[in-house]
Amino acid sequence: VRDDSNLKYKSGYLYKRSSHSMRPVWSRRFFRLNETILEYYTQEPKNNSETVIIDLRLCTVKQLFEGVDRRNCFEIVSPVKTYT
Repeated sequence: VRDDSNLKYKSGYLYKRSSHSMRPVWSRRFFRLNETILEYYTQEPKNNSETVIIDLRLCTVKQLFEGVDRRNCFEIVSPVKTYT
């Protein structure tokens, strides 16, 4: 995660679990946290990918301990969708 004192955001790669398949697939995505906005790119950021924007002021975050096959796993629950 990038944390430069001159910049107002943190960014880096995280694994995101797909929500539309019967068997969860983990995909590496580039995320950027800028104060209350979390955004991620559906592909590599330099390849004209779609950006998904999540307003964290409307979300809750909870750490997952059971039922996942990854360490340090958490859920972001927004009014529209749940992200793992």
